[in-house]
Amino acid sequence: YMGMSSIWNLRDPLRVGYLKLAGAGKELFGTVVRAGRMKKTVSVLVEHWHWNRHYGKLKRGTSIFHCHDPETYCVIGDKVVIRSCYPLSPIKHYYIRNVVLPLGRNNLYSKRISKDEISAMKENCLLYTSELPTIL
Repeated sequence: YMGMSSIWNLRDPLRVGYLKLAGAGKELFGTVVRAGRMKKTVSVLVEHWHWNRHYGKLKRGTSIFHCHDPETYCVIGDKVVIRSCYPLSPIKHYYIRNVVLPLGRNNLYSKRISKDEISAMKENCLLYTSELPTIL
């Protein structure tokens, strides 16, 4: 049985291993699936696994939680840890504790990008906007 406090299902080359979380559902690991639609609120998809005795298999379940993001830093695709708190609104009972992997951002790791990719990104930026991003 794999409890909700493990991130073994994070299939990514940047995976750092086991992440220590508080138990009893106080802290959960998930992926941001909706951001920018509500002020300071993101929706986080959390996977949980349970053993089905009838079929003898692990079954996956998912839940979506609305979480408070005070700096509006999170974007879709980020892997985050959320922590429960007192109700901030009728739907928000969690807040973003930290961003584990900022996978939703483009050009975050500029040292790993080749010169050809940088020039292609500059051309794309100039096609759609008149100014270049600061990272390029």
